[in-house]
Amino acid sequence: PVSEEFQNGEGFGYIVAFRANGTRGWKEKMVTSADATMYKYRDETFPPLTAFEVKLGVYNNKGDGPFSKVVIIHSAEGEPREAPSDVKAYSISSSEIRVTWKLSNPGPGKPRGYEVSYWKEAEQEESGEKRRTVKNETAMVLTGLEGNSIYLITVKGFNSIGQGPASAAVTAKTRKSPPAQPPSNLMWIQEGNNISLSWDPVKAKDNESDVIGYMVRIR
Repeated sequence: PVSEEFQNGEGFGYIVAFRANGTRGWKEKMVTSADATMYKYRDETFPPLTAFEVKLGVYNNKGDGPFSKVVIIHSAEGEPREAPSDVKAYSISSSEIRVTWKLSNPGPGKPRGYEVSYWKEAEQEESGEKRRTVKNETAMVLTGLEGNSIYLITVKGFNSIGQGPASAAVTAKTRKSPPAQPPSNLMWIQEGNNISLSWDPVKAKDNESDVIGYMVRIR
């Protein structure tokens, strides 16, 4: 902003003048605050990354003052236009699903990160959860999920302007939870340098994973 001693009178403000590069007529917008440092202009008819010539002038109640030198700036690139491709999801435990995808094509609207949405099959998408990547990562592990449940998952790119389209939903089913009960009736018999162990087997419940073996720890 222009210091008060250089405003030279009441009613001080700014004139923002701009035109698309290569065109003739200037558009002018008045900014009436003497302390203003920014002006936003929105016009959906211009494509992303359009070059503009811009200059900034001043005025007060006595008339217009000088304009700054002309600078070239570009309009924002716009939100991502394409959905991520080759989205895959698979369970890695009873509470975790790993999601992978391929980067969107480069160009105007380049994603700065990705948002993964997921919800249970019996629920609505609006009730689901969302998680965002750090920068342009192409994989994410979803945690805190329910075991033995089917989830639907979509991925979309985003940048500072907005979000792009979501990918088609893929499904993945979390594994069943591990058995909750330990072996019972543990017994041991020492025969010289050998110890024989025995126990009653664990029978998994319907919502638990089948027992495929046992781990013996000795100390």
